[in-house]
Amino acid sequence: MNIIQSLKGLFVKRSPKKKLLGVALGSGGAKGMAHLGALKAFEEENITFNCFAGTSIGSIVGGLCAHGYTTDELKEVVLNICLKQYVRYLRPYMDMTFIEDVLNEYLKDATFSSLSLPFYAWATDKQSMQGVLLQSGKVARACTASSAVPPYFHSVDIDGKELIDGAYTNSIPADVLRERGADFILGIDLNAGVRNENDRYARNVITRILSDTLDSTVKITTAKDATERGYRACDVMLQPSLAIYTPLDGGRLSLEEMYEIGYITAREQMSFVKEKLREVLHRA
Repeated sequence: MNIIQSLKGLFVKRSPKKKLLGVALGSGGAKGMAHLGALKAFEEENITFNCFAGTSIGSIVGGLCAHGYTTDELKEVVLNICLKQYVRYLRPYMDMTFIEDVLNEYLKDATFSSLSLPFYAWATDKQSMQGVLLQSGKVARACTASSAVPPYFHSVDIDGKELIDGAYTNSIPADVLRERGADFILGIDLNAGVRNENDRYARNVITRILSDTLDSTVKITTAKDATERGYRACDVMLQPSLAIYTPLDGGRLSLEEMYEIGYITAREQMSFVKEKLREVLHRA
């Protein structure tokens, strides 16, 4: 480099580095509809997130968002599929292929490298019970692995590992985004709050029985910091009030209600989120 180039470099104004604004989407089955409601509120405020990480249903929402779908489009997808139809036919250790096929219809066989935005999915190795970060290969397969909760679904094989639901080791994978340089991270915890035992009997009886079966049969140990690590890494954590719902509340009315709760939660926290974002955007 000659002296003229060196001097020129001193006076050329460099473009500021684009800030990475991430969303960590937590596990929760059908309660993931609240993710869409919350993200819709941010869309209305022109707040654009440009990297995603998710566990279980959070991985499915995150993968589809990273592919380029809007929340309105995703809401229609879920309501048209109507999760209640899947709940009806649940049986122990179902193969995840049918879910992978449905996801591939919308993801168009996307790989992580072909997505419009960075995305990471989190799963758990069934044998070692260690967390597994998924960031390469087919997105639909990674999302099904991240969502394979026993005893309903069989584990999903990826690179010779039997993978199950990521919630056992990292239910809100905000730390993944932090480690990859995210400047701001919004987390959404679908499981905050305690379920009221009186409220639960107001829900659909079949859904309640299935959820109780899950609670009583799954003996896999959840890591002590499976939730806390997400809280530690987030700048803001949204906690939609979903305690009266279960991961299997897939009826249209319940889905609409959970979407609205997610939307309202985000609107209530919007000023706080904007304040935190301003701090990040003005940081050198």
